[in-house]
Amino acid sequence: MLSKKHGWPYGDVPTIVVSTRELPIERPNVVLFSGDLKKLVDKKLKPQYRNVWVVGGATLINEFLRQDLADEIRQPILPIILGEGVPFYDRSKSRNLCI
Repeated sequence: MLSKKHGWPYGDVPTIVVSTRELPIERPNVVLFSGDLKKLVDKKLKPQYRNVWVVGGATLINEFLRQDLADEIRQPILPIILGEGVPFYDRSKSRNLCI
C-alpha cells in the first residue's frame, strides 16, 4: 500500500494513514496516525483544511460516522457483491444519510 514500487495514486497530496499497525512510510507527504479520530479532525485537519477525503474500509468509515465526523458520503458502486466481512454501514445508529 505505501510502497514506492507499487505506485502512489495521490501524488504529493498530504496524506494521513490511519492504522493501528506500524507501517513503513516511504513518502515525505505521508504521516501515520493511530489514536482518537476526533482529536485528529479537531486538532490537525480542521485548522489546516476545509475539506478532506477519507478513503478506507467499513471499520474506519463507520467510526467517522459514529462520531459524527463526516458531513458527506460519496460511495462508488462496484460491480462486485461481497457476501461476508464488515458491513459498510453500521445499522445500530439511526442516521439520515443521503447517499
